[in-house]
Amino acid sequence: MRGAVTAVVASLVVLAGCSSEEPPSFVPEFGDAKALGAAIDALAAKERTVHMTVPGKPGYESIVSKGSVRMDQPDTALEMVVPNGQETWKVLTLGEHLYLSRPQATPSGKQWQEIGPDSKDKSDQAIAGVTGGFGSLDPRRVAADLGAGTLVEAKPDQDATRYRVRISTDKLTSAFGLSETVLLRLPQSSFPVDAWVGPGGRLLRFEAHLDEAADKTFRTSYSDWGQSVEIDAPKPEEIEPKR
Repeated sequence: MRGAVTAVVASLVVLAGCSSEEPPSFVPEFGDAKALGAAIDALAAKERTVHMTVPGKPGYESIVSKGSVRMDQPDTALEMVVPNGQETWKVLTLGEHLYLSRPQATPSGKQWQEIGPDSKDKSDQAIAGVTGGFGSLDPRRVAADLGAGTLVEAKPDQDATRYRVRISTDKLTSAFGLSETVLLRLPQSSFPVDAWVGPGGRLLRFEAHLDEAADKTFRTSYSDWGQSVEIDAPKPEEIEPKR
């Protein structure tokens, strides 16, 4: 009897050993930041348009900015609709130019006001400090900024892979929706970005953890790749020059 029990125990130990084998380790589609950035850029060039959503910070989730990007030209063509208190702004980035449209017309009655960090008007300067980074939400810009970083980890997450890339702020003029004004105020010289990317380099969303100690994160999600997008440049007579 003792021999039979010993044999059963031995067989159970063997079976337990077989069932405890570890599953194969996860191998991400892209093994480094450069390959990740190149894939996102290639897919963006193929799809040519995308819609995006920027949620409000915690406590302000109902304040959601929405926009779209056209990528059929080398320069960025991006439009964002931004809720701001009792009014809604429309922000247009065309190459190096930044335009703002508000419910009330400009002093001269025009629809658009060109703004920038070099605006002499303090209000325009402040608004440009917040919205001047929107152009960097162009997926091609996100791809370039991710590609210049260092891949820290990659983990599967449902139908996508979450890539964590550490980004150095050196030489960045704007990145991940942030203007140079904001980047210069960050407490560290680098920060991590989590990017959820689908097969083939389809950028789904990112979270830029700007100040981990203070839990400050900028988020953007992308959807409707390749769908119709209309972004028209204002006519010269509709634009108030920088003031």
